[in-house]
Amino acid sequence: MIGIELPDKMMSVRVYTVDAGGRLNRIMATTETVISVELAGRDVILRVPSGNPGYELITAWSWDAKQRTMLPEREQIVRVPAGAAPVAPSAAASASVAASASASASAAASAAAASSSAGAP
Repeated sequence: MIGIELPDKMMSVRVYTVDAGGRLNRIMATTETVISVELAGRDVILRVPSGNPGYELITAWSWDAKQRTMLPEREQIVRVPAGAAPVAPSAAASASVAASASASASAAASAAAASSSAGAP
């Protein structure tokens, strides 16, 4: 999993898997104003500001074995608690992506090894 900070508080989030030959294959890519990025099991969860004040949009990207890619499968709009301090989008996403980068890299490598026998990353 890689997060690339872009101007205007935007972030490009990309997820890769490793094939049997050691090559990287991109299985997810999106660019958004990101509040946070989390790895939850085999899903990538993105929190982004919604168009309505006081709300955030949560999108869960999940593996689609038929298409051999990650697709946005679930979206949820949630109310932000009134007392919650605003989070700087790029700082929160950078910290979350950096914290999960080594874990997701090893998970991707393990998943790639499993994909050769099970058909999933």
